[in-house]
Amino acid sequence: MKGMFIKPKFIGIPKPKQNNNFIDNATKEFAKSKEHFVVVHGARAMNKHLPKQYHRPTKDWDLWAKNPDKAQDKYEDLLDKLVGSDMFYEEDITISYAGKTGKAKFGKVCAVKSKLTREAVAEFVKLPKGAGYKMVSGIKWETLKHMKKIHKAILEDPSVYKERKQKSLRDLKRIELFERSLKR
Repeated sequence: MKGMFIKPKFIGIPKPKQNNNFIDNATKEFAKSKEHFVVVHGARAMNKHLPKQYHRPTKDWDLWAKNPDKAQDKYEDLLDKLVGSDMFYEEDITISYAGKTGKAKFGKVCAVKSKLTREAVAEFVKLPKGAGYKMVSGIKWETLKHMKKIHKAILEDPSVYKERKQKSLRDLKRIELFERSLKR
């Protein structure tokens, strides 16, 4: 038996494609819950408002929450409960960005990650004041108008790194192309 490799059997763990559907469904139900005030933002929100030809691929869920720490904890518990095992963990990440005065500000991203892939399945940040959102099928989604405002601010900020600006520029172009197509 020395040197023999036994392939482990992962019973009950969804296959990657099923796992994405499982995460998507769990996140949508979490966002619908009256217990948590969360708003979907970023690429998923943009994809919700735009036709498929303007979609941007995304792996994780970006969520604004009134209390990101509490939402992160409840969401991670929900996923573990649904899977029936401790398959997810919480990780806090500190990010820096320039505020309106140009001085560095620090924010916290509360991520929930898969223990299998070590990739984030959802990231929670503090709900910004004046964030624009609308309710669709019981879920709060960031509006295109608010997205445009955020992307324009990112493009004008000299402290934002190049890759982030390029991503914002592409997203802004998607939104503007869609809006132009409506005027035809």
